[in-house]
Amino acid sequence: MPEEVQLVIPVEKRSKQLDRTVDLVRDTAASFALDVPIEPDVNVAEARQMAMERCQHRYICFLDYDSEMIEPGWLDVMLAKMREHEDAAVVFAQEWWGTEPKGPLYGPQTESDETYFGPAACMLIDRQRLPAGITWDGRIGLRNGWIGGDFEERDFCMQVISAGLKMYQAPCMFHHVCRSTISEWEGTDRFKTADIMGSLIAERYATAPEDRDWYKGLTYVPARKDDDRMLAPGHSVYECFGQVVKRNGLKRKKFARRYYLGD
Repeated sequence: MPEEVQLVIPVEKRSKQLDRTVDLVRDTAASFALDVPIEPDVNVAEARQMAMERCQHRYICFLDYDSEMIEPGWLDVMLAKMREHEDAAVVFAQEWWGTEPKGPLYGPQTESDETYFGPAACMLIDRQRLPAGITWDGRIGLRNGWIGGDFEERDFCMQVISAGLKMYQAPCMFHHVCRSTISEWEGTDRFKTADIMGSLIAERYATAPEDRDWYKGLTYVPARKDDDRMLAPGHSVYECFGQVVKRNGLKRKKFARRYYLGD
């Protein structure tokens, strides 16, 4: 049986962690074609779009180079969830934080696993169900040297939802090697900006989904050289968003139990 899934791990350069991730994928999944595009001159969103355009398989699954699959069969579980729902265009694995859980991770699949956002670090897409025109927009992606969030992921998800399709979480998990606990991540500037961006994207797609350049005016603010989760000294999280919030006439919005946008 030919492989029907293209696994793609876009990176800027080869690393020991990438090699470990590739080995782990090969040990825990079956029946797939692996593509590890090394694209030093484009951002991750652009690399994903390039992979989508050259993919010859029905399904494409994006992974991050520092993701760990922690039980065999994770890809089969994601495929099963995709096939369970005729309206599904995207299936995500669940992001696991903290110490390794005890006992089996996979539970029974339910009808209540619909989601509105998930991490592209472990994301399965049905290219056959995906309408033309839904793309990864590299103009709002995370770029080296500045603090942002997973903006292009949220934009992609809103395009899927606006097309009348749905996204689901599969009962399998993955873990980022570089993250240990959710509490550590919540304290970072990148986490804060991701929350703000989620509010902005949801607002614009609710009021003007045809406006694909709504984010003009975003200011790229530099990250610390030793920690790209935090801003460089002298820069504010709000610098990223002041102009675009004003331009779009946005008010205070609640997102993820936090208030970030100004009055």
